[in-house]
Amino acid sequence: MDSTRSGHDEKFLPPSFVLIIGPGVFGLSTARSMARNPTFSSASITLVGRSPDAGGFRFPDAASVDKSRIIRPDYKDLLYARLAAQAQVHWRSRSSPSTLGSEGRYHETGLVLVADTESPNIKYVRESFDNATSLAAAAGNPSTVRELTNGDAIRKRTGTGGSSGSWGYVNETSGWADAAASMKWLFTKVRGETRVKPVWGTVSSLVTTGDRVTCAVLSDGREFDADLVVVAASA
Repeated sequence: MDSTRSGHDEKFLPPSFVLIIGPGVFGLSTARSMARNPTFSSASITLVGRSPDAGGFRFPDAASVDKSRIIRPDYKDLLYARLAAQAQVHWRSRSSPSTLGSEGRYHETGLVLVADTESPNIKYVRESFDNATSLAAAAGNPSTVRELTNGDAIRKRTGTGGSSGSWGYVNETSGWADAAASMKWLFTKVRGETRVKPVWGTVSSLVTTGDRVTCAVLSDGREFDADLVVVAASA
């Protein structure tokens, strides 16, 4: 409990039993972060997920699983752009085959972001351009972000022969990731954390005590009590 918000001096007590429902990108990253955080060093972490194959990662309908995801710092919100730029450092790492972006999981192909100058979307593109330019300069790579001032410049950079906008820019440091392969990588990393126990099954209901969730019931009748329940299930 946050003593500042609660109005008294009760200290935060780390949970002894953590239950995470859903092994998607949110659930897996939460499990891995907790397993590596000294604050939760004494916590037992259980990760519940449904899978036709209890030995592997098979969730083709999950929101975090498909062939590609754009990896870019090209956002109008500067804080979000900075966060994405920090994430790209990990995507680019090739220190070993076991790093996130290795083995074809990340491809830095560049991104072209465009809009018609008379469209309301032009404001988003221009603000993204300002943020991308600022981040590239701070990283010592100002030439990686270039303005595309007309349709011809856009067509030349994309090589598609068409243009859906009349102004935009290219960020050569943006790219895309193989989302399915990246999720399998993350799943393997979490399985390697000794304090994370995977459980396979479908959660059918949650049990509350007062205003807190304290237990999850699976469709086969199994029950899992926890001091902290994190629901990271897809829609």
